[in-house]
Parts: sequence; C-alpha cells; structure tokens
Amino acid sequence: ANVYRRKSDPNTVTKVARAVTHKSSDDGYVGFIQHIIDMHNPYFPQVSELKEIVDRDGEFAGYVVRMEKLQTMHQLSDEEIDALMHKILGEEVNFRTPGAVVGGFTVSKSVARDTPRLIGAIIEDQYQNPNSSVIKDPALLEALDMLRKLAKKGQYSQDLHEGNMMIRRTPYGP
Repeated sequence: ANVYRRKSDPNTVTKVARAVTHKSSDDGYVGFIQHIIDMHNPYFPQVSELKEIVDRDGEFAGYVVRMEKLQTMHQLSDEEIDALMHKILGEEVNFRTPGAVVGGFTVSKSVARDTPRLIGAIIEDQYQNPNSSVIKDPALLEALDMLRKLAKKGQYSQDLHEGNMMIRRTPYGP
C-alpha cells in the first residue's frame, strides 16, 4: 500500500492499495478494517473511511483507507516506552537491564537496547497463549481476542511483530 499524508490534517493518512484478490471479502486487510472501523479499542487504529475501488468490469481492484497517522514503536521516547510497558503489564518493570525477566522473557543485551522487540514478543506470546496472565490491560486482551476470532474464521492470518505494531502518540492511546 502507498501511504499519503494530508497537509490539511497532519494526524491523518490515506492508504491506497491494489487488490491482491479478486473479491474484497477475500482481502485480509480489507476484512480487518471492516471489523475495526466502528471499534473504539485503543489498540486498533481509528479509521474514518474505507472505499473499495472497482475496475470497469465491476471487479474489486483495490481500496482507499483514511485513518489516523500512527508511529512505529521505534519512534517512541524512553518515557513513552515506559508508559506503554506499564499500561500493558500493569506494573513498572525493569526491562532495560540484561538478565531481568519481563513477561516470562529474559532480557538479553540486544533486547535491552531494542525494547520494541520485547514488547512485540510479549504481545505475540499472549496472542499464541491466550491463557497467559502476563498482559493485564483489558483493552489489549480484547484486541488480541478479536484477532484470534478473525483467525478462526479465516479472516486474519497472524502477523503480529514489532515491525507491524503501530502506536498512537496521544495521551489517550497506548
């Protein structure tokens, strides 16, 4: 997908993508957006518009999504990362010290320098192990549960990793 910033609204982006399937109902991203468009979970992007593009023959050709602008976890300050970890785990944790255990993971030297990788691993582990009690944030647990339900229906394939987790940089979002 190509992502375009809007000069009139610096907090919004427009994503435009070609179809990867012949029907919009078979496109995983379109299905995901259709499920979250009316949700108000802070772990999902706020989407204001989804338009499907059809070609001259009426076939699905792609989509346009207008949504809030998000940041990668690597763009967050140490203070923002601390707040995110506290929100997710429900407690303050020492995740910058090699050898510390956080969410069942032992922090290595490389992870201590790359906290987003640790956050991604904790969230992915909770997705894979729904009975885990590491994550305490009910909104994140609800978001992961919805993704599992979509996966069971074949409408989502697990794609959780720190490079694909975007963050809302406001006092209201994670």
